[in-house]
Amino acid sequence: GEAPSCKIAWIRVPGGGVLEIFAFEPQQPPGAVPWNRVGLTHISFNVRNLQRWYDYLVSKGVECVSRPERSPRGHSFFFAKDFDGNLIELMDLGYMYYFGYGVPRDRVRAHGLFEQAAAQGDEDAKQALYCYRKNISIDPGAGLRGLQ
Repeated sequence: GEAPSCKIAWIRVPGGGVLEIFAFEPQQPPGAVPWNRVGLTHISFNVRNLQRWYDYLVSKGVECVSRPERSPRGHSFFFAKDFDGNLIELMDLGYMYYFGYGVPRDRVRAHGLFEQAAAQGDEDAKQALYCYRKNISIDPGAGLRGLQ
């Protein structure tokens, strides 16, 4: 049979983080990864224009386990699976900076991220910019949908 081997790749991410990715040969069949167990359950990426990412991944045949939805904290997210069945969460950057979830609260940076996403057609980002212009606070419980 084939001698066991392992390939390793490193991906540098903004802020100094590094993702380390392994490819093992021979491959073992993937096992189920329950999201609600103790320990590592998924990896998360903050992105601009969440709906555009969702549409793109679906068009490429990626298994998305949920559609973009609003959390009680105000940000939007969805989950997809990689080829090995690992859960990957994508969430919107603008809200992370607006509310200070996992990053320093920075309304100026949030505004810039909302502008970029709105320029790409993101409706939630357009609503966020409307809130900025009208000096309306974004309710983290209702999100922007509560303003409609």
